[in-house]
Parts: sequence; structure tokens; C-alpha cells
Amino acid sequence: MNNIFKKLTIALYFFALNVTAQVTVRSTQISINNGNPVYGCTLLDFGSIQSNTLRISYKLTKPTNQVVGTGSLKVIFKYTPADVGYMIGTAKTISTGDWISNTQAIGEISVTIQANLIQTTGSSIVLEYTSSSNVANREDCEYSLKKDLVPTFALSPTSISIGCGDTNPRTFSVTASNIPANANVYYNWFAPGWSGLNGATGNTVILSPASATILPSTVNVVPYLNGVAQNTISCAVNRAAFTSSARIIGPPALCSTATYTLGPLPSNVIVTNWDIQNANNVTMSATSGPTTTLTMNGSGTIQLIATIANQCGQTLVLPTVTIFVGRLPSPLSLIGPTTVRTGALARYQASVVPGATSYEWFLPYPYDTVPVFDYFGQNWAKTELGSSERSISVFTGYAGTPGLIQVVAVNACGSGGARMLSVTHGVGGGGAIPRLSQPQKIFDTQIFPNPTSDVLQINLKSDFSNKKIVATLYDMLGRQLLEIDVLNSKALLNVEDLPSGNYILKLKSNIDVESHQITIK
Repeated sequence: MNNIFKKLTIALYFFALNVTAQVTVRSTQISINNGNPVYGCTLLDFGSIQSNTLRISYKLTKPTNQVVGTGSLKVIFKYTPADVGYMIGTAKTISTGDWISNTQAIGEISVTIQANLIQTTGSSIVLEYTSSSNVANREDCEYSLKKDLVPTFALSPTSISIGCGDTNPRTFSVTASNIPANANVYYNWFAPGWSGLNGATGNTVILSPASATILPSTVNVVPYLNGVAQNTISCAVNRAAFTSSARIIGPPALCSTATYTLGPLPSNVIVTNWDIQNANNVTMSATSGPTTTLTMNGSGTIQLIATIANQCGQTLVLPTVTIFVGRLPSPLSLIGPTTVRTGALARYQASVVPGATSYEWFLPYPYDTVPVFDYFGQNWAKTELGSSERSISVFTGYAGTPGLIQVVAVNACGSGGARMLSVTHGVGGGGAIPRLSQPQKIFDTQIFPNPTSDVLQINLKSDFSNKKIVATLYDMLGRQLLEIDVLNSKALLNVEDLPSGNYILKLKSNIDVESHQITIK
């Protein structure tokens, strides 16, 4: 039994030895593009040829009893000596039947390598055989690769755009690279429609368009290296887009007749067409030329359009101008509370009316237009500032007056129709009761003590003896409680009979109002 075990162990050992033994890989010769073969892992020189086909003759050897199965032969490319490398081209399958006397396999493998894949020097190729058990063996030497630097020529710029009427000179230059020492280089320029060439053969020319209206052709140049023409290089020439700062000038509202023109308009640019969208509301005097006159025969919104052309035949549609013709319509809507709190600030807003330059508001009569709100006034009020906007804040007053909030749109033709909203005063209505965030320092007043329980002393720090000033105390509902004249800039107000709480003290002359919050304890 022991003898059987020993024999089996020895057999497995030699089997493993055969499987893992190396396959020797050799490239016997290589030819480049069917040229003369190269031997012995020497240099493969591509020269200036960009696409190179290598035909590689190989010889693989192995021990007679080594089992390798079906393997593959690959060409490995290394960009630098330190690289591991990677396969290029297609692997060649080496089957069991390809082995002669079970010890060697010979044949040929081909691969194509582009010159731009390799370095000038330092890249290489090597053959590698991989067995069916994925054991890889490379040949022990590499073929170094070399290429010549290819002369290149680049034209700058590669494209240009030329505006109509532009005859300014342009500079064109060729940059040459990888030119051999002492080489003879000159250039043949071809540029129809350009002036300034004058048989130049240098690498730089300065050319100007020969015509202000006719686009010159592409600029071409053929470099010559030692008398041999190289590839033609070109600069594409395009017509620049037609642009203009010209705009339609005229009134935004047409009330009867108005003239519209373009400006600024260069002398070499003409107006080829005037057009109107929604033209039922107007008639037009001219459909071309620098001006046209519109006459109103209806109302509504129109769009006036002008098209211009330059001397090169390029056209441009200028930005459309919207014009409102005739009387403005009423705003489509008016939003705000229909029931308001007494003595509150409420806000109302009208919808946009096309063509309106401002808006005018009317409040329940009588109403006041004031520089600043008197928060204890009796009438409805609006301020002078902001009452021409599409929305408005109003003071509802303490008189409880019902009526109509009205708004009309306004433009150069006048006021349009009114949009109305009926409003009343009531508990739980809209609006907010205003509170003074800080005293208004009109009279530079000193009020003390505050809080107080009996007497409130009022002192004006400046001399207002030439003005009649009245001090009035209101509760927070706007009801007047006490009033006293301020004489010689002083006054005493007895508040001992009033309940505890907050009050408003208003000092008023014939033109000014100053308010303070007072606390009685």
C-alpha cells in the first residue's frame, strides 16, 4: 500500500512539473511594411511612416511531456520601458496540433501600429504566450520602436468673421514644427478677394478685404519643405452677423397721429419694410423708408416692426415696439377688502392695463390726499407718494364713510375707464390698525412723565410762538378725549380721570402733525 502511495506522489510531482514548466518564446524575425526583416530584438525604425504593419515570425518551444493545452500568442506593446504593457492587435490561438513533435510551434503573427501611438524613442513590443492554465511567458528580449518627428504646419487664425463694410487688414501666420536643421521652407499663399499678397512667400502675410461688400474667399497656404509641397492649410472666411443699435423711436401711445423713425441709422443702412401686427386699429403712411406715420382709427394694442438692410444685402428685424392706440380700457380687476375696519390701513391693487404709464385712484368721498397719513383723521386718505401706482395703501378714516374705491389707467392719451369696488365699514373688516413705531420729531417735543397717572407735561424744545399748535389726546379707537392749546411752547394735560391704558397724543399746527404714544397707569 505504501509503495502505491509513493508512486502516485512521484507521478503527481512530475505532472505538476510538466504543467508549470516554461514555454520559451522567440521572435525570429520582424519585417516592417514587407521590408527587409530585422533580427535579434534590434531597433524597429518607423521613420516618418504613420501606419506600420509588422509581420513577426515566432518559435515556441517546450519540454516533450509538458501539457499546455490550447494557448494564445499575443503582441504586447509597452509605451515606456517601465510599463507592464498591453495586447495590441488580435491574439493568435496555438492549439495542440500546432506543436511539432510536441516540442515546438512556429508561425507568423501580424499587427499594425500607428506611429502616433509610440514615443519618439522608448516604446517597445514583446511576444507573450499564455497557456490554457493561464500561465504567461514572455520572450526575454524586446524590440525597441522609433519614429521620426513629422514636420507640421499650423495656420493662425483658422477662421475669421468679417462684417459688412469692414476692410481692415488681418494678419495670417504659419507656425512650423519638427523642421529638420538647414531645411528649405517657403510658402505659397492663395487668397482671392484679398489685397496685399504681392507674391509673399514668408510664413506671415497681412491682407485686407478688397471689397467692402463682397466677402473674400478662404485664405489658403501650401508649405514647401525642401521643394516638396505639404498639405494645404486654410483659414475659413465668414460674413459676420448683421447687428445694429438702431431702434424704433416714437410715442408709446397713439392718440390720433404720430410719426415713427429709426435711430441711430448709419448712412449705408436702409429701412426695407415697416409692418404692423393687429393693424385694424391704425393706418400707415409708408411701408419703407426711414419714417412712417400712423393714424388712429380704433383702439387697442399694436406691434410696430421695422426691417433694415445693409449694403451687403443682409437684413435685420429690429426689436418690436408695442403701441397702445386710443383710450385705455378699464382694469379687468380690482382686488381689496369690501368691508374695512375703521381707522385702519387697507391695500388695493388693480390688474395690469397694457399701455398704461400710471394709475389714478379715487376713494369714498370726501377723501384727503396728504404727504403722510394722519392716523386719527376722519376722512379716507391716500398719500401723494405712490398713489399713481397699480396698488395703493389707504387710510379708512374714523368717520365710517362708505363709498367706492375707483382706479383708472392713464397714458399720454388721458385716462381710461374706471374699475370700481364698493366698500363699507364693519366689525371684522379688512385692514390693519396702524401703530406708531416711534414719535415723529416735527416739533422736537419733550413729553413727561410717560407713563403718568395724573398730569402730562408738554415742552417744545424750539420756539413755535408764531404757530398755533394744538395738543389732542385720542384713545386707540381714534376717539378724541382731550384737547389743549400749546402756548409759549408749553402745556399741561390733566389725565387723572382717564382709565389706565395706551393713548395717542397728537400735536398739530396748520401744516404739521406729530404723534406720540402715551401710557396712563
